[in-house]
Amino acid sequence: MPANWFSGQAMEQGIFGQFASRLGYNETVSRFGLFDPMAVRSIAKVADSCKADKKALHVFFN
Repeated sequence: MPANWFSGQAMEQGIFGQFASRLGYNETVSRFGLFDPMAVRSIAKVADSCKADKKALHVFFN
């Protein structure tokens, strides 16, 4: 799931919030074959989740 991969990347890099979208947007699109709105939404879900807790890896389910 793209959100899980992106969450791991954000945690590894220590970049959270909306700035995380610059972290790997292009790779998220190419790796998972997502359309732009789907990739942006996945990244936004991770950014919102990381606002609450920046110390734990967040796991998302379908």
